[in-house]
Amino acid sequence: MNQKLRALVVDDEERSRNVLTNYLDDYCVDVQIIGYATNVLDAVKIINKEKPNIIFLDIEMPGGNGFELFDYFEQPDFLVVFVTAYENFAIKAFEVSALDYLTKPIVIKQLVKTVNKAKEQINLKLYAEQIENLKNSLVNDSITKRLALPHSSGVQFLNVEDICFIEADGSYCKIRYNENETLASKKLSELEKAINHPKLFKPHRSYLINLSFVKEFNKKDGDIIVMKCGSEIPLSRYRKEEFFERIKNLD
Repeated sequence: MNQKLRALVVDDEERSRNVLTNYLDDYCVDVQIIGYATNVLDAVKIINKEKPNIIFLDIEMPGGNGFELFDYFEQPDFLVVFVTAYENFAIKAFEVSALDYLTKPIVIKQLVKTVNKAKEQINLKLYAEQIENLKNSLVNDSITKRLALPHSSGVQFLNVEDICFIEADGSYCKIRYNENETLASKKLSELEKAINHPKLFKPHRSYLINLSFVKEFNKKDGDIIVMKCGSEIPLSRYRKEEFFERIKNLD
């Protein structure tokens, strides 16, 4: 299932572009560079045209910094690796869900590790898509009973009715089930789309809950849903009416 990574290098310094290109050519044979850009606007044009799946992105560039790239893509379908001489941007890089953060001069060992991490994430995504397509072809619009979660050594299967709640965590999701917790390499929007089950409800943009596990509603410190697994989930005022309607009609 391995595929060659289609990479875009975004850096205004020619020497930096050449060094990274040589390292990728010599040490990362699974990477194919499909283009170069010296600023964010040119990078956006290339991304829309060439559809790379990984971006090696400088931060300090003329006419704007690398973080502005995220202003043009609401839900990026590519991985981003920041490559910069400035260490003080690291926290912000991970706040925008960057895959990794490399400082110049680039350490080859770290670059190889980053590329391997990217390959694993992309292959897991392809694996998940294949499973999802197979599932959809078999059950179409029927209720989702089991959730397939690919990981580095295989696939974990969860019974949807055992899930207490799912919480968004950047590009991942935390899933609480049967007193256990696991991490899924999918965004909440992707899991929401993948699961069709009448007991799942989205009370807040960062959560999916199983209505069967609702213990009580508490409005003492804001609207809070208390789950049987002990967690407290915020309830958006825009979803409050639907929540009570769903709870009332829950079988």
